[in-house]
Amino acid sequence: NIIKGNKAIEGGGIAGGGTVTGNTIIANTAERGGGIYSTDNPMPISNNYILNNTASSHSGGIFADAGEITITGNVISGNSSGNKGGAIDLRVGSEGNISNNTIFNNTGSSIIYQYCFTNDTIQFKNNVIVGNSTTGSYTVLLENHPSYGHDDILFNNNNIYDNGGTYELSNQSGLGTGSLNAESNYWGTSDASAIA
Repeated sequence: NIIKGNKAIEGGGIAGGGTVTGNTIIANTAERGGGIYSTDNPMPISNNYILNNTASSHSGGIFADAGEITITGNVISGNSSGNKGGAIDLRVGSEGNISNNTIFNNTGSSIIYQYCFTNDTIQFKNNVIVGNSTTGSYTVLLENHPSYGHDDILFNNNNIYDNGGTYELSNQSGLGTGSLNAESNYWGTSDASAIA
């Protein structure tokens, strides 16, 4: 399917639930979730081209306001947000798996933003996050509701560099919550002194 040129308050291209796979979602506009606004649990989003969508508020590409979310194997490019999450904005209340996506040429104050309402694990794995335009300080920004803290935030085996922010990854979860495990990522350099 080609889903193109639509407008909405939430989910310019697709809003609601169900499986979203094998689509081209292009040039849609919304306040939140220019391409996709997810409210289902679980909602698999896989093997889509999510291109050139715009959100005036949060997430030009995918806004996930859901319990369990899986985002895998997508090309997410050219999306823009007036606030956080140029590519992806997660407001999850359960487990999340964001893996094997190619995320480039998106614009927002962060490119991936996650605000957690859960004590479960969220995983970012095997993603390419390169060549985006971060207008704020952090390419990937992780936060949590003060009543919750992840058992784990796993950020492993990603390529993440040249995104324009001061820092590629920031975990700003409350003290004693949201333990971050970041291993085997490529930050655009092999010089350990340059990786903060």
